[in-house]
Amino acid sequence: MKQTVVYHSADMDGIFCREIARKFLPDAELIGWNFGDKPIDSSLLHSDLLVILDLPVDEPFGLKFKNGWICRGAEQIQPIDRWDSTTITWIDHHASSIASHPADIPGYRVDGVAACRLAWQWFTRLVSGKIGDAVLPLKQDYVDRIVI
Repeated sequence: MKQTVVYHSADMDGIFCREIARKFLPDAELIGWNFGDKPIDSSLLHSDLLVILDLPVDEPFGLKFKNGWICRGAEQIQPIDRWDSTTITWIDHHASSIASHPADIPGYRVDGVAACRLAWQWFTRLVSGKIGDAVLPLKQDYVDRIVI
């Protein structure tokens, strides 16, 4: 099974995300990307497992979400009807990305909480088998400092 992690390479939050992913997905290919970098091959969107950390889902691949479609420039590539949770996991904390992307992309997003904290919560629950049973912490849980 091909596992790929795309992470924000230009700040410590993204780098910490990468290291958390390395711990939990030791066989994954780790690809750093920053805004202004050359787009990553969009065929990775069809990996067996693709985890996107501290970045929007579309921009690293030279794409944009527009009205429920994935687009390259003015070209509509494919409609978004449903996300396969075994394929893409998106963990992010940027309000602009959260607002501009479909809400049903599997993963964990909380505006105002470091992406590395979100990644840690996601992966520790995934490994413990609790991801389907346990509710991930909400923003207020972080504000109230009840998140371990």
